Amino acid sequence: MEDRSFIIVDDRELDCFVATKTIRQLGEKGSISTFVHPHKALEYISKSEAGGLEQTILLLDIIMPIMNGFQFVAEFNKLPEHIRNSYYVIAITSSMNKKYINMVNEFETIKGMIEKPITTAKFRDLLSNIGLSAPNSVKA
Repeated sequence: MEDRSFIIVDDRELDCFVATKTIRQLGEKGSISTFVHPHKALEYISKSEAGGLEQTILLLDIIMPIMNGFQFVAEFNKLPEHIRNSYYVIAITSSMNKKYINMVNEFETIKGMIEKPITTAKFRDLLSNIGLSAPNSVKA
């Protein structure tokens, strides 16, 4: 399996740290970029050399001030198709209430949803549910 990269967009630095640590505990070796400002992540993505063979998993907090995850996805969907197709967008949230679940389900771009705190077990299950596999060197 080729190394895949990750982008974490969350307004809380602690949540970015926890997600990064969890990704590494799964044995993922690819790059991890974190953003506490969603518009900076969009800018980074729009300027990236996307469209290659590398998979990028974008973990996106849906409850953020200024630009929430749904507004982010609306802007993300305006990017060229070859860029959008390089990303698996995963919603992350501390609130799994029906309202947010229904809103997530309205966006074809969002491939899955995971509740904070992100654990290796939750993340491994999520990867499996969206048709991706975790690395073989998984730590418990």
